[in-house]
Amino acid sequence: MAGMDVSEVAEMLFKGFTYYECREVVEAAADYKLSRLMVTREKAAFLGRLATRRGLHVAVSDFDVHEGDIPEGKGAWINTGKRAPAGAGLCFIYLGRRRSAVELAHDSDARGEEPYLLGELFRIPECCTDFYCKHAELARSVYDNDYAELITAATRASGPFPWVNNYLAQYFGHSLIHHFPCTWNCRASVERAEDSLGLISEISPSWADLTRRMSTGTVFHSGREGVHIIRGWTVSSGSPYRADQVVSTTYGAFSALLKKNSGNLPIGALRSTSGMIITPLEFSSCVEE
Repeated sequence: MAGMDVSEVAEMLFKGFTYYECREVVEAAADYKLSRLMVTREKAAFLGRLATRRGLHVAVSDFDVHEGDIPEGKGAWINTGKRAPAGAGLCFIYLGRRRSAVELAHDSDARGEEPYLLGELFRIPECCTDFYCKHAELARSVYDNDYAELITAATRASGPFPWVNNYLAQYFGHSLIHHFPCTWNCRASVERAEDSLGLISEISPSWADLTRRMSTGTVFHSGREGVHIIRGWTVSSGSPYRADQVVSTTYGAFSALLKKNSGNLPIGALRSTSGMIITPLEFSSCVEE
């Protein structure tokens, strides 16, 4: 039962899947972990056919997830969706080499949130599952179920941080991890991400390099005003950046500020239009372990 090859990754990309989603399928095919993706029923049918060719077991949720009524500012990504009848939103598809694990994850989601069970199946470090559970209520009520601000508060360092822990790159279609790390420096998450990097490197070294390039730089999380990254640039470099290095999930006043002030960014006084203080997060490939 071989893993995926580059032609199958290309086929997924052609069908509209992101590199992040391709990585999830690669990990399941390599028997690294169980994978769960939230996709349309049409995409789930395609993945089912692909998985069958590769000898993977598949299950699809009996319910859908409907996007929340309040825009989160993260493009097509949904963190605050609500359970809905099948056909009313996006479904979960579970992929894995072991039928028992696939069925266990499917049934766990049907019963309700069981983070430690799912964390084990998805190979999420236990320290990160602990962090997730401890802050779940606050994340849902204040941060649209995104943990970036909470992770920053828990991280006793100013950065730069290991680029492999930049889960925020998922909002741009990339990222080596699918969980919220307990800190930006979390060593268990680094090791987990490096495993993923090794898997995609075996399929395509250029894919691995693309993931690095799309994940390094300075990220600004401005709540519902979007996630923004200045790719390939860090505050500590002291050098200017170009406006075309700025990529945003939502284009508005804050993204315009970043583009306008390239090379002369008032880092110490950055706020969203709603008054939220924005902390720049530097992710680098040159971080000492």
